[in-house]
Amino acid sequence: MELLERDDTLATLDELVADARKGVGTMVAIAGPAGVGKTSVVDELVARAVDARVLIGSSDALLAPRPLCPVHDIQSDPRSRLRPIGDYDPVFELYDDVLAMLDRRPAPTIAIVEDIHWADEPTLDLLAFIGRRVTTTHGLIVVTYRDDEIGEGLRKLLGRASSYRRFIRLPLEPLSRDAIGELAASSAVDADELYALTLGNPFYATEVLAEGSAELPTSVRDAVVARAGRLSYQGRRLVDAASVVPNAVEPWLLETLVGDGYGDAAIDDAEQLVRRIGPTFRFRHEIARLAVASSLTEHQRRDLNERAAIALTEPPEGEPDPARIAHHAREAGAEDLIRTWAIRAGEGARARGATREAYGHFCDALAATPRADIHRRSGILLQVTDLGSRLGNPPNLLAMAEELVDTMDRIGDDDGEALARSRLASFLWGEGKGDPSALVMKQAVEAAERRDVSRGRAEVFARAASMAMLERRLGESIDFSHRAIDDSRAMGDAVAEIRSLTTLGAALILEDHPEGVDRILESVELATSIGQPLLAHWGYVNLGSGLGERRRYGEAMAHLDHAIAMNNRMDLDPSDDYASAWLARIRFELGMYGPAMLLATQVLRRGAMSPITRVVATTAAGRAHVRQGDTEGAAVLRGISGLIDSMDSLQRTWPHAAGLAEAAFLAGRPESIPDLVATPLAVAVDLESSWAVGELAYWMWKATGEVTALGVAAEPYRLVMSGEWEDAARAWATIGCPYEQAEALALGP
Repeated sequence: MELLERDDTLATLDELVADARKGVGTMVAIAGPAGVGKTSVVDELVARAVDARVLIGSSDALLAPRPLCPVHDIQSDPRSRLRPIGDYDPVFELYDDVLAMLDRRPAPTIAIVEDIHWADEPTLDLLAFIGRRVTTTHGLIVVTYRDDEIGEGLRKLLGRASSYRRFIRLPLEPLSRDAIGELAASSAVDADELYALTLGNPFYATEVLAEGSAELPTSVRDAVVARAGRLSYQGRRLVDAASVVPNAVEPWLLETLVGDGYGDAAIDDAEQLVRRIGPTFRFRHEIARLAVASSLTEHQRRDLNERAAIALTEPPEGEPDPARIAHHAREAGAEDLIRTWAIRAGEGARARGATREAYGHFCDALAATPRADIHRRSGILLQVTDLGSRLGNPPNLLAMAEELVDTMDRIGDDDGEALARSRLASFLWGEGKGDPSALVMKQAVEAAERRDVSRGRAEVFARAASMAMLERRLGESIDFSHRAIDDSRAMGDAVAEIRSLTTLGAALILEDHPEGVDRILESVELATSIGQPLLAHWGYVNLGSGLGERRRYGEAMAHLDHAIAMNNRMDLDPSDDYASAWLARIRFELGMYGPAMLLATQVLRRGAMSPITRVVATTAAGRAHVRQGDTEGAAVLRGISGLIDSMDSLQRTWPHAAGLAEAAFLAGRPESIPDLVATPLAVAVDLESSWAVGELAYWMWKATGEVTALGVAAEPYRLVMSGEWEDAARAWATIGCPYEQAEALALGP
């Protein structure tokens, strides 16, 4: 069938294939709602690119997608020359091989990844890496997605891809009224009524027309189900069975589900709705699969899914796929199968770096495990609380941590209870519950101190160290970091050692101790040696932010630039945005207001980010507005007041309060400043945080003439509040802060 109103899209794709032949690659995203014709456009592209090497993979529509599922599909084609996914360790070796695959000559390579709105994190990470580098290859990467089903991970990928040199988005629009009229011309269906029902969606329109009646169905689902109802008994059984299997279904699995009804006649009949792709079968569209599946009775759906789950545990070739089995087990409500296979799927996803998918699998296993089975639940709870802490504390994590504490207490596992309490304390702190968090962490540490060396004890000390560092209780953080490092080394846990070395280094830097930088560089070297680039990258980010807070700007910017460059090479992590946010803050403090605002705005426009990144970037942008006399600056700062309050952390409250105080002073409202700075100033004095004390006390002095904590304040602030304005100006000039230098000079005669 001719593709209507897609000539411009296909012409663009033809040009991109021609560019790939010349060694100029592109990543193109074909976007649109379900049924708009993305797959039809891709099929036409493949048909026209006769000399190209075409490799196709699809993302899973499983409840929890399999890690790197599209790469599995592509790897099964021998022309890809990719090794089995499990052979890549670390995963970055796979990235290099995919790049080589795209650049293999003489023919161009077209790599198609369909339905990335379902893609797992490792797949999106791979696409981010390849998309940035495809321009130097003989390849064309084509991804398709539903633009009304964009999740956080895909939104992040699209935001990053918008800055790539060769990234093109091709949105597909519904068909016009005239095009729908062309489709309906040879039928008895009224074109205006068809357009009103389908709103120009090509799949909807063709399904309604295929129903073969002049009377329009009330919905597209009814049209699909009506077509299925006209199949033979055996054809309908085959279609029903296939409808419970997302994506492709293997002939052996279909035969298992259908039994005696499986045969050539049934297959030929079912091809009205199902098409062959290589040796497998797949519905012509996911909408059709879901429509047929929704017509099944609850008993049919559960029975087919349970039989599929059981069959997949013993495939005729290869190893069982735990993620697929877990999916069907969940759909069947088969708790015994869920408990076994969701755990295995979670372990596999975790090993491949699919943290979110692993977390989902373990949550499913937990839901299927009776509360009376406390030993099994304790093991699952250890997994979900660990994974959840890496996902920004998702809902129910606190409740699961509380259950873990109770469970460990009931089974008499003192080591496990101490570990559980440390995680609970971290989660409480993350929700701004400082006092309860401190109490629970104290209990965790006291329990750990009574135990022998173990990985659990190392984690307790590491979490205590991290929390203390973030709260700027630096002596305490240094002590716990040393203990965590000792335990990690005793247990041979290099990853835990790296994390604790980074925390130790950050605390030492904030104390202005000369060994701080060395400790983080030690962690970076160790991370690099064991193939942990993400941990090495995070070390550089900590170097930059810690040195930046101490106003050692030259060193800080060098490390932040290194972190950003490293991320650009390897597309590691959104902590790149945190590094950029910190660069924006440093630019502000150096008096580079335009560049600070530009960088902060770029960060904030990228979409999904951590709360701490949003706070640092917004504070930098807001303060730059204030310094330039923009009355909107205070509003920008007030816009994150709720987020600041929820964090209740000096490193966030101090710059924010100082910015609001400066805005009030410049607006001629100095009387409001004491209320803005009093609370964070008291905290800063208690923690002896010299730069925080200095800046907040300075604004209190400007507003009231009252000198506070002069002995704790950083030198430039101490000098200016002591009336030594010339020395203060020289100190600011040495540091590199021209605005503060000018303010000090303005105090002179």
